[in-house]
Amino acid sequence: MKRLLAVFAGALVWGSTIVSAQGAALVPGDVASGAKWMVHIDFDAARESKIGEHAITKARENERVQKGLEKLHDELGMDLQKDLHGATLYGTDFTQHTGVLIVYAVADKEKVVGFLKTRPDFAESKDGEHDRYSWTENMGKGDKHTVWASFPKAGVGVVADSDENVNDAIKVLGGEGGLATSSPLLSDAPKGTIVRGAVVGLTEAKLPTQMPLAKQIDDVNLALGESDGELFLHVKVGTTTTEAAKQLKSTIDGFLAMGQMQTNDKPELQKMMKALKTESKDKELTVDWTASSEELIKLGEKAREQRSGGKKSDQ
Repeated sequence: MKRLLAVFAGALVWGSTIVSAQGAALVPGDVASGAKWMVHIDFDAARESKIGEHAITKARENERVQKGLEKLHDELGMDLQKDLHGATLYGTDFTQHTGVLIVYAVADKEKVVGFLKTRPDFAESKDGEHDRYSWTENMGKGDKHTVWASFPKAGVGVVADSDENVNDAIKVLGGEGGLATSSPLLSDAPKGTIVRGAVVGLTEAKLPTQMPLAKQIDDVNLALGESDGELFLHVKVGTTTTEAAKQLKSTIDGFLAMGQMQTNDKPELQKMMKALKTESKDKELTVDWTASSEELIKLGEKAREQRSGGKKSDQ
């Protein structure tokens, strides 16, 4: 996962090949039917939200950020403020450092390939009608790995940890073996959803935790976004037993109570924490939270000013 997150970050920098983009909402058919986990980010929805608009405004006020965006546009023909539409990351098992990233973006293919040619061990090949690119990423401390990429559709780029996974992803994008709408990975996504995440079959995974309660969590679905000026978070957790769901609720409620005790002098934070509601029923726990986007922006600005000694700064 660490490796794929690094690849994901890289993809946000260089985007994909692209003449036109297909859109930003999750396309279930673009995810392999055998996927065990999935994360999708709708960058268009993020930009249209009040939180996103505020972040973009602040970024435009930051000279260093603007210079970085201008350099990116010159090098790749890509404007991150409008050309990056969506990204989906998924995997068909829980093996470390494996998975597929799909990027929906607009960029200049010649410039993108020119940039990739500057990466270590760059190689270019062709598999059928699709070009294939590979290069080496250095994560530091001797951790190096090969990244593979292809651009099978206008507006779509595929990045993966192996050539085989790229091939499999291209087949799915071509209409072969995508997720069915009844898949447990596809829980409800309310209007304005920016981030969707899901994992199933967790009890099969070797988790890096010794907590017995964590080992009783089998699936998780998450939706985060903004609708009608309110930020929302909806989480559903499936557990192996009814008792596990109750214990998980008690654990979360306990942390919330502790947090509220420690923020008695911060009513804004108190209000945010009290807005989080938990409910357990049978083998399922639900967590729901909503908050005014305007209030969150004000809270963030207040914290920002406090960090800068009461002076507004664009750094």
